Amino acid sequence: MPQSASETSRKPAGLWIFDARTDLLYVANLYWPLLLIPSLVVTDRQGPLDFLQTYFLSTPHRWITLFLVLADSSRRGKNTLKMVWLAVATAIGIGIVHGRFGYLICLLWLDFVWNAWHFAAQHAGVLAIYARKSGHVLPNAVKWSMRLTLTTVIVMVPMDNYVSSDLGKSFALMAAGGMLAMSFLYLQSRVRHSIPANCYFLSVFGLYGGIFCCGMASLHTASNALFFGASLFHAVEYLAVVSRYVISKESAGAFITGLPRTLPWNFRLGAYLLGCGSALMYIQSNWPELSAAVNLWAAFLHYAFDGWIWKLRDPATAKMVTANPVTFSLGGKPVAVVVPN
Repeated sequence: MPQSASETSRKPAGLWIFDARTDLLYVANLYWPLLLIPSLVVTDRQGPLDFLQTYFLSTPHRWITLFLVLADSSRRGKNTLKMVWLAVATAIGIGIVHGRFGYLICLLWLDFVWNAWHFAAQHAGVLAIYARKSGHVLPNAVKWSMRLTLTTVIVMVPMDNYVSSDLGKSFALMAAGGMLAMSFLYLQSRVRHSIPANCYFLSVFGLYGGIFCCGMASLHTASNALFFGASLFHAVEYLAVVSRYVISKESAGAFITGLPRTLPWNFRLGAYLLGCGSALMYIQSNWPELSAAVNLWAAFLHYAFDGWIWKLRDPATAKMVTANPVTFSLGGKPVAVVVPN
């Protein structure tokens, strides 16, 4: 797991976000092929792993964005008023939809598509972090090819029964072409010289390539397991990035959370996941409709706020999430500047 602030401050920053072992486990999530073990992830998504992932990882990772924005003024910046208005407007919108139709299915579809883009954008963002740690900037062509391709692959998942239709074939063609283009563009960039970036890219490419191939071959059980892996990958990776930010900021003497900094970050994060998951489980069991509405509200704000608070074009953010001064090559010489994301 991520190390404490004192442990991290004593080690020089390298090409990894934390270190090789931590990054491979919690950022690149190289364990995802284990999810293909038969019966580990059940088809109806009602197994113990699904339960743990839903209540104690995926949903809490969305809420942690709201708590971070609330506790850390530097994450709000000049967007405080905008965030408040968005939170109020989103709550009103969800209330209107539920009052008018009595259900939130239409918003759940919006959540699915927006979530697909959010997954893809986060993967591109983490690859951009590795690029910056290697002294380069991830080309926009690589970023956009990842965002569009991975979004297309995820959107294809519920279209499994329609692969043979014209719409399904179009999505399949876009996904296949996107995977090839994404690989080609990445291999043409200087980031390919970074071992951590390569490990991360291969893990993401393998996972989403597996989802695509299983969907095309109608391997429903394997496709379901890998899609579960994508959700797990996303949540764990996000919590790792948040951990890197918090540890870096506390190493610099800044105060973020309400718990004493003498408590290790792993303890605080574990207590949060356990407490948040237990509270969400209680609300779900007693007030299911309220739970659905509130978690949907948190999800929409999570997607929107993340686009504001993790901009690598901000020097302070770039330094905290990379844990080192950001330098770039210019004419073969390192220059300490921040290039727009």
